[in-house]
Amino acid sequence: MKRACIVLIAAGAISSNVFAQAASGTAPNTVDASNETRAATLYDRGVDAHDRGFFADAAMFFADADALAPNDVTLETALRECVRADAAVLGMRLHARAARVVAPSSGLLSALRDVQLKFSDRVGYVQLACKACQATLGGVPLSTSVELPVEPGAHSILFDPDTTGSLELTIKAGEHATVSPRAPSPPPVTPVAASDGIHPGWLTIGIVTTLGLGAASIGSYVQASALADELAILRAAHIVEGAADVSAAGQNAETRMIAFAALTGVSVVVTAALAIWAVDWDGSESVAISIGPGGLLARGQF
Repeated sequence: MKRACIVLIAAGAISSNVFAQAASGTAPNTVDASNETRAATLYDRGVDAHDRGFFADAAMFFADADALAPNDVTLETALRECVRADAAVLGMRLHARAARVVAPSSGLLSALRDVQLKFSDRVGYVQLACKACQATLGGVPLSTSVELPVEPGAHSILFDPDTTGSLELTIKAGEHATVSPRAPSPPPVTPVAASDGIHPGWLTIGIVTTLGLGAASIGSYVQASALADELAILRAAHIVEGAADVSAAGQNAETRMIAFAALTGVSVVVTAALAIWAVDWDGSESVAISIGPGGLLARGQF
């Protein structure tokens, strides 16, 4: 008798909905005949599950029947079975489904209030933030306009192939989360070991400087030797005129020779010290040394 009452109520609700739509001048919702048949079968299974006390199964059957052939009474019945079965997630998802109802009956409003009071703080809510992408959570599509109630805990969100893979999300009871695809990961960057000293290429500067000072010292020695020979010839010939100038020039050449020789020695010591203690022979910096008309040019990258 109880089963017959529930079925009759559903049938009466369908008839009254159609009558109301016809009276208001709007066409009734068109539902595929095969869907109506399947929905009726699911509804019967829900009634049977309810009679046997399997309220969670009954809630699923009624919810599936309403999805195939939307009906306010079927929806109300599914909501009440969710309350009996303590099915929080399904109850809140059906609560969101009720947004389609323009003028809910008092019975549906009562069922919605019961579900809202009992379950709203016990589930989490996930919404898609990206309008240009698609995603699913547990096989259920996410929307940018309606939040999807989910069980608190860890979830995996799958985005469409045009976006980046999946997203792992942990949500708490009562939490409202919006999700969007992650940006593509940048390519891995190979870390460069920090240098402990200067690049060996910089020794070229010291070597070139040493060679230049040495060449200048040798040049001054050659000049001083030539002037000393010229002065010896003038003195042997007892020629006084110009001898003083040659002697002064020779002394200047000797002074330059000694100075360049000293600087060459200093340059050798400094270059050797840098090579031993300051150069990072395994370093990764690059340096280019070139000699041109403008002098010595060094280019380095660190």
